[in-house]
Amino acid sequence: MPNLAMTKEEAKNEYGVEPSDDSLPKYPYGLTLYLDDDTLKKLGITDLPKVGTSMPATITVMVTGTSQRATQSSKEGEQMRTCLDLQITDMDITMPTKSAADVLYGSSSNS
Repeated sequence: MPNLAMTKEEAKNEYGVEPSDDSLPKYPYGLTLYLDDDTLKKLGITDLPKVGTSMPATITVMVTGTSQRATQSSKEGEQMRTCLDLQITDMDITMPTKSAADVLYGSSSNS
């Protein structure tokens, strides 16, 4: 599975400035999902994971739009931009499991 993080060059092209390690978003616009209370309930998520936790997710999407557009760039001349609009219709997220020690004694990483 490809990692969609932007390279420093891609970030510079996107935002017009040389990025420092933490100054700009790591991923392009449009790749963040915001799940509200109702959606979390449908997914069965009652306890929120820690920020930075990586979790596998399976989604089904429906294509809701496609487009191509020619744009003028001062460096490269004319460029063709291609876009794909996707609507998530079904999703499953696998929540991280706690070890028996964490359940019995609490996580030592919270100290």
